[in-house]
Amino acid sequence: MLIIEFLLNIAGATVLLLFAVKMVQRGVEQAFGASFRQAMKRSEAKLSATVFGALVAAVMQSSMAVAIMVSGFYGASIISFELGLAAMLGADVGSALAILFLSLDIRWLAPLMLLVGGLLFLKSETPTFRQIGRIIMGVALILIALDLIRTNVSPLRNSSFLPDFIVIL
Repeated sequence: MLIIEFLLNIAGATVLLLFAVKMVQRGVEQAFGASFRQAMKRSEAKLSATVFGALVAAVMQSSMAVAIMVSGFYGASIISFELGLAAMLGADVGSALAILFLSLDIRWLAPLMLLVGGLLFLKSETPTFRQIGRIIMGVALILIALDLIRTNVSPLRNSSFLPDFIVIL
């Protein structure tokens, strides 16, 4: 029965994590998709394309999402190959920074982010602020899901029956 509870907790936390990532991705696309496209279209500076790629990847926690957007822009001849490459390199940096941020002990931040994001999402009149609220709430749910996974896996970390190469958390 303990194994079923463990698997159910891990599965629920994983689904919450996937839902939260999708929530952040949708918020970023709806709030900043058009402005990202316009900024990439107007930008001829590789540094600004790199910064845009890093910011979007850090917020979306996915350099793959930036790769899909950039390849679509390149396919539609909106941006050049050089700008797309700069944005992808920035996305890799942004993704690494997001991982660094999420590896810190910031559990105290999740309730605050839920409060601020929820108020922005529910009370804001402008669509952009509503989507920023969605993004903040999504990041808070990511933190909660990671904490649930960490809590459920922590007994395995101290277990003596698992080989050392399996205990990586």
